[in-house]
Amino acid sequence: MDKKKQRSLNKWLKQQSKLAKRWLMIAISLGVLSSVFLIEEREFDNWHAEFGLRYDKQSISTELYNDVDDNALSLSLGATFELSENWTLPVNIASAQRLPTAEELFSNQSGASELIAHLATNTIEVGNPDLDHETANNIDIGIRYRNNGFGFNFSAFQNKINDYIFLQNTGEEFDELPILNYQQQDATFKGFETDISYQHNSENGFIWNYQLFADSTKADLDNGDNVPRIPAKRIGFDIGMLYGNLDEVHEVISSWDKDKIINAYLEAPQKGFNTQLMGKDLLYWAKALLDLSRKGLEKRDVLNKSGKNETLFLNHLQKVIDNKVTNADHMISKFSKNEDLSELYDK
Repeated sequence: MDKKKQRSLNKWLKQQSKLAKRWLMIAISLGVLSSVFLIEEREFDNWHAEFGLRYDKQSISTELYNDVDDNALSLSLGATFELSENWTLPVNIASAQRLPTAEELFSNQSGASELIAHLATNTIEVGNPDLDHETANNIDIGIRYRNNGFGFNFSAFQNKINDYIFLQNTGEEFDELPILNYQQQDATFKGFETDISYQHNSENGFIWNYQLFADSTKADLDNGDNVPRIPAKRIGFDIGMLYGNLDEVHEVISSWDKDKIINAYLEAPQKGFNTQLMGKDLLYWAKALLDLSRKGLEKRDVLNKSGKNETLFLNHLQKVIDNKVTNADHMISKFSKNEDLSELYDK
């Protein structure tokens, strides 16, 4: 947000109720976060490797505190080994840093006599301007099995976090709401998750999935206390259902190249239906995928009170394809007054 808009926002906030005024301190925090990242993947004979690198730089300015400038560096390595036709072994190692947010730093730090509640959690959260970035060192290893619709997954992890940021209950209240302070302390997370599943296709086109799952996380602070607000252990069973021509859709898109998809995404705003993807224009792919959608909805045959099925929701898309003009094309044509706008895309 530029400074002119920021001043207008501040002026508006000052004219509002005490509630808005108590948020003023956060509203005038001018934060800039810049990030650069790199992701690489490579396939080998019987294993797949991944590498990730990310750098973040954050600057936050406020009227009440000194500017906050910090940076973070994260690195991850992963590999999936094919032990056999059905068994795979994934291993991941990462060292990741996270920068504190403006809310974690400055919530309820305006010096006002009244505190403002976090309406989603019904708590009073008080920031800590002295927070530093977190550094998490994580390793997880698992085992997976797939065979004729049966699936099994198990993974275990350990995550040691230096300067972990968390909310600590002070035991005090304001307007009958608990007051929580943002604090920092080293912490260790350990746990596992596992599931057993079975998927099958019924004759009427339904895809059923049955899953038994369990997971657990133990999180301890450096002083021996439990990390607050950690979910309890879970064990459960669920049943899921999908319907449609998923196999046919998979056959259409499974051969698409990732780089060509990204290139089409970048060119589509300028070239529209003429954008090329895998040797064909987007108009061709739009017709193919719309036909598959229509086929799936006709097969499902869910009718409204008038006896019409769900394909009526595709009519506006069919109209766009028939006219070969998108809504964006129509709006540009309406307001461009025949001017050449191609240079705007380059910018």
